Amino acid sequence: MKKLSWSTKAPRRAIALGLLLGPVLLAGCAGQPSGGGSDFDQVNLAPGKTAFCYSDPCAVMFAMPPGKGSYTVRANNQVLGTYPAGQVANLGNFFRENSPFTFTIDGLDAKPAIFYVQGNF
Repeated sequence: MKKLSWSTKAPRRAIALGLLLGPVLLAGCAGQPSGGGSDFDQVNLAPGKTAFCYSDPCAVMFAMPPGKGSYTVRANNQVLGTYPAGQVANLGNFFRENSPFTFTIDGLDAKPAIFYVQGNF
């Protein structure tokens, strides 16, 4: 029996690793809408953006639109707070049992941000 050298074993190992990890990596993309994003532990949102988080709870950072003064942010019609225009606001942690969340900005005609907390699988 011919002994295989390292150079002939390496491609086989790479193929085997790809076959093992491929489905796991692809599973992370399943079920996401076009243009959506996904994160672990924290998501970065902005008006009109949809995102998923696979940690429960999950922190939300929200990019406030440019402008002067401050804007009031709501999640599912409940006031979260008032944040300076053009800044990134830390909106806190959100939990799976209340998901999904619709973020709107008072007085601004912009699409809402939608956020889903999926939790750990």
